[in-house]
Amino acid sequence: MLRIALTLATLLLFGSVAGAQTIRVFTSTDLDPMARGTDMDPPGFSHELIHLLADRAGLTLDLVYQPWERAQQEVQNGADAYLLAPTRNARREELYAWIVPILEVEQAFLSTGPQLDSLEAARDVGSIAARGNYERILQGAAFDNVQHVETDNALRMLEAGRIDAVFTLRERAVFMWRDFGFEPDRLVIGDAVKRSTLWLAGPKDADPEITRRLATALAELQADGTYDALRASYFGGAAALQTASE
Repeated sequence: MLRIALTLATLLLFGSVAGAQTIRVFTSTDLDPMARGTDMDPPGFSHELIHLLADRAGLTLDLVYQPWERAQQEVQNGADAYLLAPTRNARREELYAWIVPILEVEQAFLSTGPQLDSLEAARDVGSIAARGNYERILQGAAFDNVQHVETDNALRMLEAGRIDAVFTLRERAVFMWRDFGFEPDRLVIGDAVKRSTLWLAGPKDADPEITRRLATALAELQADGTYDALRASYFGGAAALQTASE
């Protein structure tokens, strides 16, 4: 009888695992430190969070790293897959189903001198390093003191006193500054110039049951403190996440 009971228990266990629904999720190391790669320590905030969400939701996760443009195209072109973690904005709104919010992030100026709380406050700073969208924002605001520098090099230049400020995501800067071993108290973080939210996005016809299970999982991770602990381990006191229902 004991052998029969153990056999039944084993079948039930492996049957439930085998029957777990799989979700395929695309992301990219271009989003560092949100997603840094499976072989990195730590692997990235979004990387860890999606594993926690899938586990709590009873889903099997297939996480695939691709260049960011290709990852977006995979989902937009009808792949039965999800995208981790694009910013939700007007340009992307109709491209995806928006499943659950991942992290609220802030665009801000980082310096080692006076706190720069707005575009106007930074306009007369000697030199500002920025790249990509952040560089375009400053150029669009007619800044003439912007240098194109990758964020990691920009923070090293800031710490060495070779530039006066960096304009980027607060969360990215805080993580990299600490990862480089720089003195935390030297980094002066300005008020948010703009806030936005990173999401788990999905195909337009995303399974509503998967969406429900992931939303429930996120609420549970927030309620038991797991979400806040993970966020603090990467970014310190980052902005609180607002759920879709809020």
